[in-house]
Amino acid sequence: AFVGKGMAQYKGAASEAGRAMQLMKKREKQREQLQQLKQKIAEVKQNGGGFKGTALARS
Repeated sequence: AFVGKGMAQYKGAASEAGRAMQLMKKREKQREQLQQLKQKIAEVKQNGGGFKGTALARS
């Protein structure tokens, strides 16, 4: 069966696995971004809270 914009609509375990994989990849990416953000915050705290030489310096 085809839906709207010509996307094939798969049914069953294969589509479930595909959706699960997409979700896992998405969550992994978000987790990595969060880790990078935490590192940046930690670095800023170590540097006394100054935003020297970063994109945040522009205001």
